[in-house]
Amino acid sequence: MQVLNTNVLARWVLNDDPVQSLLADDAVSKPFVLSWTVFTELGWVLEKAVRLPRAMVATLLEELVSLENAHTESPAAVAWAIERYRAGADWADMMHLASAPIDASGFTTFDRRLVRQAGEDSPLPVTLLRKAP
Repeated sequence: MQVLNTNVLARWVLNDDPVQSLLADDAVSKPFVLSWTVFTELGWVLEKAVRLPRAMVATLLEELVSLENAHTESPAAVAWAIERYRAGADWADMMHLASAPIDASGFTTFDRRLVRQAGEDSPLPVTLLRKAP
């Protein structure tokens, strides 16, 4: 099973290059792995580089994950990250939480916004690191 690079997935999602899009269609028609890093980068490319609206990016990411040939390490964690992103959270931050090792006990950050965006149902407890009063 192949791990597909971000550029292959972007060509498939965007269908914006006649030659590469056909090749991407063929690659996606076979079993493939959506690695954490590639999937994180794809969300960034679609939102920041291509400038698609957040709701559209979330829908495209959901469609990709739902393909019969797509395999992810933790579909429930990916679905959680997509939902949090759709609700306004930062895509990369949510993927950091979703992809944390199973033996991690928490996620520590200086980012107050990340703590709020992760919500109560975060895969890991998120701790805000700050100096003592």
